[in-house]
Amino acid sequence: MDSDNMIIIIAAIVVFLLQLLFCFKVRPVILKFFPVVLCIGATVAFYASAKAIEGLEALGYVVLMILGFISLGACLLAWIIYGIATARRKSKAKKLNT
Repeated sequence: MDSDNMIIIIAAIVVFLLQLLFCFKVRPVILKFFPVVLCIGATVAFYASAKAIEGLEALGYVVLMILGFISLGACLLAWIIYGIATARRKSKAKKLNT
């Protein structure tokens, strides 16, 4: 495994853990979306930069855009895990109340 793949994997894991931390520990809902908004903003910025620059220089922005997509996928996975955990917690609470 080369260093480029390791950087992408480590970045995705960091974003995943950060989003999971935000989902479970941060109370205001708007702040829970901070990593998602950050990933979307970075992806859009890298896409615009790749479109604005011609030649091989645009390739670096395309790679960064792919990193943004992967980070966005990590955020989505964290939200899915958070949703499952919240649903289980609510169903357990409902069972205890009845």
